[in-house]
Amino acid sequence: MTDAYIEQLTPNAWLVFGGIKWKPLIGSGLPGKSQKEAVAVKATHFVSAGAHSAAVGTIQLPDEKNNKIARKLYSAAAMFALSHQTGAMIAKEKIHDGRYWVVGCHDGMVSKGTDVVCSAAEADEIVADFKSRHSSALEVSGTDAELAHYLNVNTELQPVKSAIEKLPKPVKIGVCLLLCLMLVDTGLGYWKKYQLRKMREQNIEQFVDARAEWANALDDWAKTVKIDGQPGLKGVYDAMGRIPMVIGRWQLFESECVPTSKGWYCAAKYRRTVEATNYTFKTNLPEGWVAKWDGLSTAIGSWEITAPRKPLARPAISPLAQFSVNYISQLQRVLFSYRIVDLLPPVKVVIPNPTVVQVSQGRSEQIPIPYPQDNLKGIEIPSKQSFTFKGPLRSLSVLPLVDETVIKSLKFEVEMRAVSPSLRDSVFMTTLTGEFYVQ
Repeated sequence: MTDAYIEQLTPNAWLVFGGIKWKPLIGSGLPGKSQKEAVAVKATHFVSAGAHSAAVGTIQLPDEKNNKIARKLYSAAAMFALSHQTGAMIAKEKIHDGRYWVVGCHDGMVSKGTDVVCSAAEADEIVADFKSRHSSALEVSGTDAELAHYLNVNTELQPVKSAIEKLPKPVKIGVCLLLCLMLVDTGLGYWKKYQLRKMREQNIEQFVDARAEWANALDDWAKTVKIDGQPGLKGVYDAMGRIPMVIGRWQLFESECVPTSKGWYCAAKYRRTVEATNYTFKTNLPEGWVAKWDGLSTAIGSWEITAPRKPLARPAISPLAQFSVNYISQLQRVLFSYRIVDLLPPVKVVIPNPTVVQVSQGRSEQIPIPYPQDNLKGIEIPSKQSFTFKGPLRSLSVLPLVDETVIKSLKFEVEMRAVSPSLRDSVFMTTLTGEFYVQ
């Protein structure tokens, strides 16, 4: 079955054959209910139910609705039903493109499942089905009536209108003018507030020590950054070294430690061998470990390590120029011990502007304090450089780290493939990620 077929009947009227879905309505206020039904099914046009028929017809014709010159559309099925007010009637008509239009009605109401354009075989099936449901049904011609006589509001396809579209034109103009005035008023209000805020920000240094406020903000931020440095690396390195290679016949293949507020959270993954069971894994776990499983072939043991992680001290942060010479030179001496060394360019950390409370006309407002333009000694905004080191586990013992280092993760992998040991390769490979803080 296909969509609607539209054919011109008169210079001002176009007939719609098929494509309309019909649904019976009950109760009073059928025109209003018809509109609601059309909106509910997202139709663009509908034929309203009323005293003439209790069925509403809905259809989607977006091209017709968007057309600047709207055509007068009428439902051929509604005309057929209007011309047969009693009994059950069915019609099958061949239209100009060679297909068939089938429509049925019962006591002046288009029957659901009819008003379709289809092939000859499909048309015969619809007619047969209609006759099986209505034993007294008569098959008639769909165009034997004087069609022009039924071009009226009862058969016309009305466009579905939104609440705004239903308003009279003078009311629409009034609403638009009111909205414009409200937008202008709101815009002026925001503009005035913006100008006042900018003026306050420009004059705020007259009564606020911006440098001191920024120094406090930077100190507060630094307290939230917990650094690890060389001692932190040694602690997590030692933790990796204590991980058993075999637990209850389960074979280690991967582990990872990540920082927490109290130290480190570590998890080791083990692969099942032939005689390993969940029971052998759990009963042989090191003290303090927690067991869980991922499927039937992977066991996971997790544990926590308590370790001190002190806050970042801003005065101790190395200037970038000094860091690039002193530390990078140390790192270059051990590069041959790593398969991958990735050091990203420094990026300024984001520090929220400190604020000051101002009271105006009985209302308090938080005004951001702009970053000073000069005299920045001691309030420089730090930068951070992200790094990744990948190499043999043993290479961590020679890796230099500055104190202002935050370790994000240390991952340990047992490479099961055949590996020829070298300075950069080993069966036991680690990946260390973190951040350096520089000034």
